[in-house]
Amino acid sequence: MDVSIGRMIIRMPVLLLMAVLSVLPAGQGSGSPPADNPAATASATSPVVSQEEIKKLIAQLGDNRVKVHEAAAVKLIEIGEPAMAALRDAIANKETDPQTVRRAREIHKPRRVISGSFYADSPEIGNQHHGNVGASGCLVVRSLDRWDAIQKHFAASSSDGEVNLDNVSFDPSKMDFQKDMIVGVFACKAPTKNGISAQKLVVKDGKGELEFLMTFSSKMYRTYGWQFTFAVVPASLAELKVSVWTCPVLDAESDEEVDPASAKKEWTVNVGPDSGDVVGGLTGIITVKDRKIKAGQDIRAEFTLKMTDKTLANGRFLMNSSYFILEGKYSFEVVGPDGKTQKLEPKKPADQEKPAKPIEITPEKPYIIPVKLQADLKLDTSKPGKYVIRAVFEETSGWLQKNPHTVFIWGGNIATNSITVEVE
Repeated sequence: MDVSIGRMIIRMPVLLLMAVLSVLPAGQGSGSPPADNPAATASATSPVVSQEEIKKLIAQLGDNRVKVHEAAAVKLIEIGEPAMAALRDAIANKETDPQTVRRAREIHKPRRVISGSFYADSPEIGNQHHGNVGASGCLVVRSLDRWDAIQKHFAASSSDGEVNLDNVSFDPSKMDFQKDMIVGVFACKAPTKNGISAQKLVVKDGKGELEFLMTFSSKMYRTYGWQFTFAVVPASLAELKVSVWTCPVLDAESDEEVDPASAKKEWTVNVGPDSGDVVGGLTGIITVKDRKIKAGQDIRAEFTLKMTDKTLANGRFLMNSSYFILEGKYSFEVVGPDGKTQKLEPKKPADQEKPAKPIEITPEKPYIIPVKLQADLKLDTSKPGKYVIRAVFEETSGWLQKNPHTVFIWGGNIATNSITVEVE
């Protein structure tokens, strides 16, 4: 199947293009088929076919010819619920060939949640120059304002000032962000058969696992923008483990099918209620000294930029592991008792130059910025009520001479966790 991505055409198999994400009860992963499929119900327009025809279509899932097994998959999806029992039987049957089992599992989904991708093209983006977007990362979206800000940020770095959303039915303005949040991963992309697809979400006892598959071509030498792939997940999760698996393909123009079984897990990050974005291996966190203050008092906060993992290494998803920044640009976003959002930025003297020496971030040495929101950023705390605070840090990537070597400066845009301070 050909899919238009901006001005490019990428050929990918049907099963990897379904904008759905399997939600499996714990214990029903790839090792055992789910016992029920409540959401895959047949619509009133579903075709009426015999069980014999369904079995023939399932057998065709194992055909090596791409057009044959893709056509069978599409037909089974259209049939819906009447095909689910036969699909479960095929998955459970030890004599069924592995390709048929794998493709049957892709069709048989316990229930479906929203997922999708958007793309930002930029011919100026190279393998190591990612502007102020970053090379790769995991973004956590807990408000409509943040979703809009992310799209605008990617669009500002694209060649045409736009992002292209592949799931046109997705409408974040209708989301209840008290119940759901958007979690996704992004990476630089090239005009080849590489991309990111949401694969699986497992939820149990307030915890979840979300997996993405990133495919790439062995001929990929240069990147041309970004792809951000996301899923809508419950906001109440105490912990969400996000993993990225990578899988190579040999030829971007061939009908070769991507086999997730050949992928390897390359990158994992844990997202909790107090987590912010992770970009290029770094994450940002804010803390405050007091959660309750009196009207007119200052809110003393601390912004920390730190590494997310001591063992991160170069790979296809995480494209570099150099953690040097310059001074960067940070701001605070505060939602006051009146519900209005203020963006607060520190003022600097016009003649103040950026420090020439890069700041290195290591597991033992995070970058910490102490901030007094009233004294430094002119926040008015005279009105009683709740103030919801979040910080955003931004840096532009590039190279800097650090004798006797040249170091790579991390670039990206990170939103931190949110903290509520009550003014009495």
